[in-house]
Amino acid sequence: MKVFQSKYFGMSHYWIEEWERIYAPLDVMRELEKMVQWLDANPKRHKKNYYRFVINWLNSAHAKAISARFERYSPKSEVVYRDQDGQRYVVTAERSRRYL
Repeated sequence: MKVFQSKYFGMSHYWIEEWERIYAPLDVMRELEKMVQWLDANPKRHKKNYYRFVINWLNSAHAKAISARFERYSPKSEVVYRDQDGQRYVVTAERSRRYL
């Protein structure tokens, strides 16, 4: 049973298990520890609603993880050039021109 307790907030095992299911690629316990470190480093940025702070943090971390996963596997868009005659081409991986 996972329970998280810090000087700022505590989370029961129910919420941690639920967030691990919803934010699947994230390590929720690690993100909670990052939140506490951030709160220690920013004492003037006191939070009124820690539950909302945790949800916003997890949403942001999840979005970053998903976008990084897609950037890694998606091909880069091709850059279209024009030669002296005005014909359009792209440079292939073999460094040759492919005219459009």
